[in-house]
Amino acid sequence: MKSVSNITTDLKEKIIRARLSRKEGKIAEYILDNIFEVSFMTTSGLAKKLDTSNTSVNRTTKALGYGTFLNLQKELQKHMTMQASNSNNLFPPPSQRILYAKKDDIQQEFLLEMYDNTLDMMTQTVQKNSVEKIDEVVEILVSSKNKYISGYRGTADIANKLTYLLELVCSNVFSISGEPVSAMSKAFDITPEDCIVIVSFNRYYEIALDVMEMCRKHEAKIILITDHLTAPITHLADVVLLAEVKSLSFFNSNVAAMFLIEVICAKLVRRLEEKAEQRLNAMEVYMRKSQIT
Repeated sequence: MKSVSNITTDLKEKIIRARLSRKEGKIAEYILDNIFEVSFMTTSGLAKKLDTSNTSVNRTTKALGYGTFLNLQKELQKHMTMQASNSNNLFPPPSQRILYAKKDDIQQEFLLEMYDNTLDMMTQTVQKNSVEKIDEVVEILVSSKNKYISGYRGTADIANKLTYLLELVCSNVFSISGEPVSAMSKAFDITPEDCIVIVSFNRYYEIALDVMEMCRKHEAKIILITDHLTAPITHLADVVLLAEVKSLSFFNSNVAAMFLIEVICAKLVRRLEEKAEQRLNAMEVYMRKSQIT
């Protein structure tokens, strides 16, 4: 039997591997994002909440490997008990963190809404990615001969930032972006000794899927940073990290994803220790000369 501390990680992996339908994916993601609430709901209560049927809830539970909804609830309740015993490690609700800021200037309502939304995104992103999962990403980067980074349109800036940071401490870092033909030609050269980090959010551009399929065919390690476990590309990845992207405006927010890549790079430097320090020191001369910060 898996330990209680691994329940949420286990649930995430099951969602990725189950290849759920759109309706089942919606139910599974709601369970993952609302563990406390679901722990004490009935099957019909969850079905009503999501405007679906009891049959769909039970089908999703079976697809995830829990047999019955009651068995799933028992696992979630054990997890909540463990979380409660380690409550010092939990983030307080965003509403509490922003309370005093609201008292300072009630005229900045929209700014505070943006701030509150950002805190919520950060909290959810931290809760959805275990330290063990991030360490796994770091180990893949360390052990890979070549490291490819891929992002398109709305995620290009995230991929470029990750490429830049990795180049400072690692050798053999390559960007896969731009036109589809160029991206595919670079992906064609990837080998089992290499890895690729792909950043892809809704709308999940087809080129990201094509690149991942090429890399899977060549048996390279695939790290995916995305927004939903039920994205149509998660089943191709070896490791999936989740970044919340919901925004109060017309665009996806990159704040949480940028936070994730900075965490990865910070842990990578600690893992590389002297190798990273020596490379940074050697490059410092050129960075100063070019006024690079």
